[in-house]
Amino acid sequence: MRTHEQCGAHGYFSVKPMFSVQPPKILSGGSHVLRADLEHDELTVTADGVAVWRGAVGRQIEDMSGPAGFRTDNARFEFEFLAAGSMSSTGSTRAPSGLTHCGASPGD
Repeated sequence: MRTHEQCGAHGYFSVKPMFSVQPPKILSGGSHVLRADLEHDELTVTADGVAVWRGAVGRQIEDMSGPAGFRTDNARFEFEFLAAGSMSSTGSTRAPSGLTHCGASPGD
C-alpha cells in the first residue's frame, strides 16, 4: 500500500485547534524543526521553536493504544522521530504484530 486511498486513515482523527498561527515559511533546502508534544490531553506543535498550534485531544486519548507514528502524505523529508514508549502489561515496548504499514513509493 502506497497511497492514501489504499492506506486510509485507520486510527487517525482530527483535532480542532484552540490556538493556531501561520508557521514560518519553509523553503526548499532549508533546515527546520517541527515538534509535537502531548501533555495529558493537550497537543502543542512548535515550528522552529515557536508555538504554532495547540489543541485538546480530549477523552479520545484514553482509548488510544499502539505505537506512536508519523504520517506523511506525498511529501519528502529527512527527519528524526523520537517517541517515549510505554510498557505493555507484558513489559514489551514493541508494536503489536500483524499491523499493515504503508511504505515508500518508487524513487523515495
